[in-house]
Amino acid sequence: MVLLVLHWISEAWNPKAKFYYESGDIEAVVDPAIAGEYWGVHSVWKVAETAVRCIGVDARRRLCMAEVVKEVYEAIPLERTPRDEGQGGRAT
Repeated sequence: MVLLVLHWISEAWNPKAKFYYESGDIEAVVDPAIAGEYWGVHSVWKVAETAVRCIGVDARRRLCMAEVVKEVYEAIPLERTPRDEGQGGRAT
């Protein structure tokens, strides 16, 4: 799911993504078809923040690919599902 968020926000920083990000309603970017299958708003925020840092106007301030990979890997453990909750709350 983290990659879907990254793609959705980075689509030319579309107004809908910008609105939800700036208003703090990041859960609105989660596909309704999978909304009940995860409990990882922290992972969504982490990836959204990473995506925003990738699309800045000033190229010198954008993340390099190694930094993007690091950020996404850090977001993965933050993503949990109801099934994971029964296994100690960590994504596998």
